[in-house]
Amino acid sequence: MDRVGNIYSTNSISFPNQSDKVMLLRSTPDGNVTVLAGSTRGYRDGRGSEAQFSGVDGMAWAADGSLYVTDGVYVRRVTMDGVVATLGKGALTTSSYGEDLMGLAVSPSGSVYVADYSQRRVIQLLPDGNTRTISETGLFWSPTGITIVGEDLYVLEHLRMPLVILGDIGIGAYARVRRISPDGTVIRIATVWGGNTLTFAIVLLAIGALLIFVWRFRRRRKIRRSHRAAAA
Repeated sequence: MDRVGNIYSTNSISFPNQSDKVMLLRSTPDGNVTVLAGSTRGYRDGRGSEAQFSGVDGMAWAADGSLYVTDGVYVRRVTMDGVVATLGKGALTTSSYGEDLMGLAVSPSGSVYVADYSQRRVIQLLPDGNTRTISETGLFWSPTGITIVGEDLYVLEHLRMPLVILGDIGIGAYARVRRISPDGTVIRIATVWGGNTLTFAIVLLAIGALLIFVWRFRRRRKIRRSHRAAAA
C-alpha cells in the first residue's frame, strides 16, 4: 500500500492457446483497478505494457516512492508512472527447485537487501549496482522474507526443498527468524515448530523402545538356546 492508500499486487493470467500475462496492478481506495506495468510473461524493461515480468515474488517501497520487486533472478524498480528498470548488473542468482529471489527490503540510503532462496543467503544490492553477501543460512534453510527495523535486518527463513514437506505435515522446526546487526552478528530470535512434532517424537520413541525390546528378547532366546545345546 502506498501513502495515499493504493494497493499494489500482481495478477498472472493464462488463456488457452495464448501467452501468459504477468501484470502489476494498482487498486485505488474507491475500487478502481488499473495495470501499472506488465504484459506477456517475459523479461523486458520499459513503460507500462512495454515492460515484461517473469513472476513477481517480493515487493518493497523505497524512500523516493518507487516500488522495488523481485522478479525471478532480477530486482526491478517500478516508478509510479509505470517505468520498469532492472537494478544491478543483471541476474543476481540462479534458480533452484523452481525458486530464486523472494522477499526484499530497501534501506533509507538506497541499499536493497534481498532474500536469495536459491543460494541460501541474504545479499545486499548497493546503489552502484554491486552486490555482497550479508549472511548465509546454512544447508537446510533458505531466506524468504526481509524487513528493516532501525539498523538491523530481520530475516524470515524456511526449510528449503525438499525438507519443506516436514513443515507441510507439521513435524519439526520449519520456520525461524534471525536478526542481523550492522556488524554482521546473527542472532536467532524465534523458531516455529510444527503442531505434530511432539506426537511424532512420542511415536518415534515408542517404536524405538519396541525395537529394542524385540532385539533384546530375541538375543536372550538365542543365548538360552546356546546354553541348552551346550548342556546337552
